[in-house]
Amino acid sequence: MAAGLDELFRSIHADLRSIMDATNFYIALYDQTKDTVIFPYWVDTIDDCHPPIIGVNQSASLIAAVIRSGFPLMVTKQEISSLYAQDGLASPAGTPSEIWLGVPLKAGNEMIGVMAIQSYHDPTCYDQTDLEVMVAVANLTATAVRRIRAELGLKESESRFREVLENSLDVSYRRNLKTNSFDYFSSVSALIFGYSVDDLMILPLEKVLRLIHPDDLPSVEHAIEESMANPPGIIYQTEYRIQHKDGQYIWVLDQFKLVRDETGQPVSVIGSIRDISENTRAKEKLLLNENIIRHSSSAIAACDLNGNMMYGNPNFSKLWGFENSEEFLGRPFTEFWLLGDGYEKVMNTLRTEGTWTGQIKAARKNGTHFDVQVSAAMIFDNNGKPAALTSSSIDITANKQAEDALLAALNEKNMLLREVHHRVKNNMQIIISLLVLQSQKLTDEQAKQALSESRQRIFAIAMIHEALYRDQIYSAIDLGIYVKNLVSHLRMAYTGQKEMDVVLDMDDIKIDIDQAVPCGLIINELMTNALNHAFPDGTKGTIRIEAHRINFNEVLLNVSDDGVGLPSDLNLEDRSSLGLRLVKELVCRQLKGSLNTAVTKGTSFIIRWPLSINTDSEFNAHTVSPGIKESQ
Repeated sequence: MAAGLDELFRSIHADLRSIMDATNFYIALYDQTKDTVIFPYWVDTIDDCHPPIIGVNQSASLIAAVIRSGFPLMVTKQEISSLYAQDGLASPAGTPSEIWLGVPLKAGNEMIGVMAIQSYHDPTCYDQTDLEVMVAVANLTATAVRRIRAELGLKESESRFREVLENSLDVSYRRNLKTNSFDYFSSVSALIFGYSVDDLMILPLEKVLRLIHPDDLPSVEHAIEESMANPPGIIYQTEYRIQHKDGQYIWVLDQFKLVRDETGQPVSVIGSIRDISENTRAKEKLLLNENIIRHSSSAIAACDLNGNMMYGNPNFSKLWGFENSEEFLGRPFTEFWLLGDGYEKVMNTLRTEGTWTGQIKAARKNGTHFDVQVSAAMIFDNNGKPAALTSSSIDITANKQAEDALLAALNEKNMLLREVHHRVKNNMQIIISLLVLQSQKLTDEQAKQALSESRQRIFAIAMIHEALYRDQIYSAIDLGIYVKNLVSHLRMAYTGQKEMDVVLDMDDIKIDIDQAVPCGLIINELMTNALNHAFPDGTKGTIRIEAHRINFNEVLLNVSDDGVGLPSDLNLEDRSSLGLRLVKELVCRQLKGSLNTAVTKGTSFIIRWPLSINTDSEFNAHTVSPGIKESQ
């Protein structure tokens, strides 16, 4: 039975060495009745002697710790020291290993012992995958030991162990150096390479090497040459592209080591190959993203959740005046982006919405300030928790200066326009005053009436310039407000002469100055005409002025009264009727519209004209009027 166990342990050791660094390997068997451990199999390249029999409950060894807990244990030298120090025990004799990995040998609920490997040189030699393989192998080994103890054959145990290798996702292989061909490939080879195991077994090394990408072949040959020249026990690994049966190349990680016989002669190479195509593509994608960020025209930066700088691309260093990233890494980002009182608002926006965009001041290394447009975002981990902050900044100092210069020029233009309208209005007031003085020296009533009508027309135009000056909006005026003010003025002019009501029904309509002047003159003429002729002998009546927007871009103006109506022989072309002839000229030539009259109970002048394009845009940016509906 001892010979059977020894053969089993040697076989397990050999197979483990083909897939991981198991140079330093031992198995400890546990006697539950005596609570002791013995070491039937021990291979160590540093310490020649194996430990004596130890008692589990009285021992501070790692073997005893695994047996007591029943769980695998993987610890580094530093962790081993901390473990012993924590229990107040001295470290055991022998050379300390850089990393130690032990797994329990359990068959059902029965604790058989411990299987362990260790490395004296590489603290990163093992990972979680190695631990999982060891656990799988240990489970099979424990079963095999129990069966051997029950006088079952070793053959079944070896078959089970081979099953572990055959079901691994990595390709295990062995190359016979005497024949220079492969004498073992695990069955997963067909999945990785597309070739069956039989196809691969008949390929000599030269043909296998031809499957490796020509650019990667030199590094593979160099690794093989190194393994032949160096002492045994060293594990080599290399990444390369190998051609799949379908012609496509896949990336693999090949880990192998040289095996020598008792005389030191190389006899075989054992190793494992893992498909890393997905990882390589992910690395390439990550590298591409890094290059995009690195060469971005924007200044890209990142900081941790404490606000300390973690990264800045070359454009960040250039824009902020640093020689390299070492000058700003670890410093608070608030040294570079001057958020001031807006810091909490920005951070709250990032926490709640994930992104923030705005224009702020920034400070260069030399202390000078400049303007930047910043887009910041919160970066979240796989669990959705905030992990870091990233930002993209663009220097907009030149844009801001150009914007300020443009704004200053615009303000200057507006001031000039305002002054022009003010002076035009004042000049018209002077003309009106001159006409008043001239009228006072006349005795001819017809001449005085003509001067009065001229004054009123000039005043209608002056009111437009007054509105532009007052509102400081030089592209359009509000037609409803203008008509309301004009009506108020005309009513005052006729106070004591006429008693009438004026009803206004005006939509919210904006018209530019080119249409405002003729429109104002038209309304002035039609209302004056109604005041002078629609209500003779002091009769009382109503004048109605309506303005509505139709078809979005047209105005319908209706000035009507309930007076005596127009004479039946009225001709708008009659030169003696200056006012109505002026109305027709203004409608047709200035407004490019149409004029119709209707006589029912009183008189209606119906005028329709197209609005100028974009008359609403600037005015509505400053004010919104609901229109006017009222009686005066």
